[in-house]
Amino acid sequence: MPFRLARYVLREVIPLYVAGFVLFLVLSTTDLLSSIVGVLLRNGVPLSQGVELYLARLPYMLNLQILPLAVAFAVLVGFGRLAKDSELKAAQAGGVRPVHLLWPVLLLGLVVSAASFYNSSRLLPAANARFDRLWTEAWFRTPPGPPQQFRYTYRDGSTLYYAGSVTPFPDDPTRATLAGVLVQKPDVTYSAPGGTWDSRKRTWQVTGAYEVRAGGSPRFVPEALTFAQDDRLRQPARSVEQLTLPVLRARASDAGLDVRERREASFTLQRRYAEPMSALALALAAGTLGLLLRNLGWAFASLVLMIFGTYVVYAAMPEMVKAGALSPVLAAWLPNVLLVLVAAVLARRLT
Repeated sequence: MPFRLARYVLREVIPLYVAGFVLFLVLSTTDLLSSIVGVLLRNGVPLSQGVELYLARLPYMLNLQILPLAVAFAVLVGFGRLAKDSELKAAQAGGVRPVHLLWPVLLLGLVVSAASFYNSSRLLPAANARFDRLWTEAWFRTPPGPPQQFRYTYRDGSTLYYAGSVTPFPDDPTRATLAGVLVQKPDVTYSAPGGTWDSRKRTWQVTGAYEVRAGGSPRFVPEALTFAQDDRLRQPARSVEQLTLPVLRARASDAGLDVRERREASFTLQRRYAEPMSALALALAAGTLGLLLRNLGWAFASLVLMIFGTYVVYAAMPEMVKAGALSPVLAAWLPNVLLVLVAAVLARRLT
């Protein structure tokens, strides 16, 4: 009997999940399609590149909105339909406790979470990188420039090294072009428009420098100056949204990075695990809510409120992490934790 009932519940919610998937796919990508069409018309981008842009952005939309929200839609509407036709009352009269109807929808949530995690860990980083490249080419009609590190700062004893930007050589990752260079020693400061970093020789070489000593006037130095510099030349990091899980882990624990960069990498890493689990959390919350609400209209209203509340919290978390108000782990998992707490409170009423 329990397995027959589970199959009956799944037969009810799975077609609704497909309908919800299509619904949220259309709603989520409408703005994206309008932006792509605008670029196509404004810049004369070929249609094939517009299709590539759409497909490259789709994994992001799937993970953030489409896959988890379709679960909440299917569960709430499915239970609302069962309640409308008094089938929930019939099951309860037959000795089936309402809470026992939850495990089929949790199974659906678990399957969707597994698919979402595969998308998040395997497809999403490469898709984000591809979308950024295609969007830059479509908007500026030129390939993106080489990756750069901005506002580089390093202190070695009493000497401060600063560069406005560091751009590695395309054919030699051990060397880089420096722009906006400042080398400050206790008794003298050198500034130059540019230079070269050679990590094998552990030197900075600058040209066109100005020398300023304490109490003196700036003096132009026509010859090239070479400074010993022992820091490691790191390749400029791509956006955290383009990094794979192993790279995010390494970046989150890299003591050579600024604490804000480590915090951002840690938050993104935790969110890569938390986002897929939102489908399971939404299945639990929507399931308990759907069993309590015996009206299809209230089910739709609760769906809107649940989505709104979840994404208000979700959208606020990155700024909370940047400000240091919450730890990256708590901020990444907080939306799911709140959904589970809501489900736990509602489940007590079911029992």
